[in-house]
Amino acid sequence: MSMVIWAELETEHRRALARGEEELDIDSLPDDLPQLHEALETLNARSLQLGQTALMEMVDFSDLEYNHSEEELPDDWLDQHAKWLEPQALRQVITALANDVAAQGGQTDLLQELHHVLARCGQAQAEESRIRLVVVM
Repeated sequence: MSMVIWAELETEHRRALARGEEELDIDSLPDDLPQLHEALETLNARSLQLGQTALMEMVDFSDLEYNHSEEELPDDWLDQHAKWLEPQALRQVITALANDVAAQGGQTDLLQELHHVLARCGQAQAEESRIRLVVVM
């Protein structure tokens, strides 16, 4: 099964929880960001070289941990372990990476996904929400 990253807003997450799992609307899920996931290790190293926070420190792996756990975890485990970020902090790192990727040329799909994350950061700020980059299967 392939893995992708979602840029999910906390306000959207709370609305989805309020609707209940049986009413999960596939159209309301965040966009898949496969190029961002594929380049995660490279981008992490580059973020450090650019003097930014390590990108990996900003990525939420709780969904993978939950789904790969050998023990039965409580229903609220995901909410308790989600890594929500202030959008300004994420924006700073993603902006530096997007500028770096753009300067190198090529990788247009990755650059589009970085710009998508920046747009989601702007949306999070407008909604006074936090955001997370969550790895999902």
